[in-house]
Amino acid sequence: MNTTNKNNAILTIFTPTFNRAYTLNKCYESLLRQTSKNFIWLIIDDGSTDNTKEIVNKWIEENKIEIRYVYKKNGGLHTGYNKAIELLDTELSICIDSDDQLADNAITLILNYWDKNKEDNCAGIIGLDFDTNGKVIGGYLPDKKKIDPMELLIAKQKGDKKYVVRTDLYKTVAPMPVFENEKNFNPHYMILKLSAQYKFLTLNIPLCIVDYQADGMSAN
Repeated sequence: MNTTNKNNAILTIFTPTFNRAYTLNKCYESLLRQTSKNFIWLIIDDGSTDNTKEIVNKWIEENKIEIRYVYKKNGGLHTGYNKAIELLDTELSICIDSDDQLADNAITLILNYWDKNKEDNCAGIIGLDFDTNGKVIGGYLPDKKKIDPMELLIAKQKGDKKYVVRTDLYKTVAPMPVFENEKNFNPHYMILKLSAQYKFLTLNIPLCIVDYQADGMSAN
């Protein structure tokens, strides 16, 4: 893996993936469409047995965006998070699933908003996920500058949101525990741990288009 931050990126997009060669290209194409290329794409291959590695190597050779690829033994989504967070070296990070697509201006929105509004007592940014029909998932965020993610649970506001997290703080709550034969431990655990001390800036704008798969965590 090339560990040199060639473009001095501020943000890492990390994608844990397992046998998703058939859909990972949608994520890749959405990254090529970004209005800002000031990011690194870190792909954590969780023991895929399909042709994920070959496809990603082809993209690396194309050299259109900075890509880092890491292969590990299969352990489930949360172990992919653990490995990614271990390797992160940018100020901010965001997880984009292998079947999701970033909105074309998402990187620009995130970096501009963080530059203008970041505070030491903020862990990052909460943005919105939309489904493939353009409908916001779980409703819009409260009309306030900062929010504790626990508030969304208390308000019973269900549905995924997109979290941009300060890498230094991610590292304080990782790695997540690993249990034998348990591959569906929810990484949102780390966000809730951070919420005990920090709030997140709210960005009521769609950052990601989510296409849930039958074999994904949401279905399980």
